[in-house]
Amino acid sequence: MKEPVQFIMRLTLFLLPLVIIFEVTMGGWLSAQDLEQMALIRNEDVYYDSGKLYPSDHKIHYKRDRYGLRGPYVDLSNIDILTIGPSTVDQRYISEGETWQDRLAQRFATQGKQVAVANGGVDGFSVSYFEPYLEAWFYKLPNFHAKYVLLYFGAAEAQTHPERKISVSENSIGERIKQNSAVFFYSVGLLGTLQSKYFASEGTHKHIDLSTYSWTPVGHVEDYRNFHSERFQSFNTRVRRLVDTVRGHGARAIFVTTARHTSRFSEGRLLGIETPSGPNGIDDYHLNEVFTEKAMQLCRETDSICIDMAHELILGNDDVYDFDHSTPSGAEKIGEFLHTKLQSLF
Repeated sequence: MKEPVQFIMRLTLFLLPLVIIFEVTMGGWLSAQDLEQMALIRNEDVYYDSGKLYPSDHKIHYKRDRYGLRGPYVDLSNIDILTIGPSTVDQRYISEGETWQDRLAQRFATQGKQVAVANGGVDGFSVSYFEPYLEAWFYKLPNFHAKYVLLYFGAAEAQTHPERKISVSENSIGERIKQNSAVFFYSVGLLGTLQSKYFASEGTHKHIDLSTYSWTPVGHVEDYRNFHSERFQSFNTRVRRLVDTVRGHGARAIFVTTARHTSRFSEGRLLGIETPSGPNGIDDYHLNEVFTEKAMQLCRETDSICIDMAHELILGNDDVYDFDHSTPSGAEKIGEFLHTKLQSLF
């Protein structure tokens, strides 16, 4: 028993100084917060199969540059539209040239207009999470300037806990480790690379066949307006600050609402995905109606550009591979739709 314990102790004593040296030289403990210490996917250029998410005749090409951005832009100082939001903006499983940002730029190109669209989406982030990251990430990039910042709202907005801190410089021990530890940073990068290369159909992204679900006209939630009242209030506060930051840097915000694919109209009747308990598809629809109303009201109050895509664009079953994420055909339709709304700006 003593020998294994002694071996572990000797190994620890050997590795500990190396870890300390690595953390001091590569971590952010002794320096100001910057891009190097943020757990962002950067310098990524991988190919992988779409797996079981959707049929495709080619591998997915996922690429993020050294600044953590995707998309058809050339010069940081001359970005026309920066898009921010969750995984539906990042589009981890849509190939280069096929994201809705790519399609948007391509539609402008057919008109002879070169519009640079940068993709700053982060899987797992709601738009309101980006409030501190605007200053700590985008506006710290060399010569960064964007004319417009497109806020792409998804289902994650209503799920953002009102008391959750989202500062890039948290005081908790766990958050300080995440923000400053070199071991944590490179472990996240390695795990992200392995997931991208080998597990495209695992994790939170899985193909869902909507035709196999039972549908109901009855929801479970009684009071939709008060169900997420604290979260709506928190959303309002955070997004107002975000828009103020955008305006302070000489840009204008664009609000875009989206809908979950858990409900549909059939013969004039609203039906939703059935669930044994908790909010079902009917509840998703009505909660999103409340959120969309509040988002569009906030958009008007902040003199932003308002696009209610949740009501104006309907995607088919082949345009999505789950309740939230689009396939290449869905991304193309989103890009074309946004082009019709934004073409007068350029």
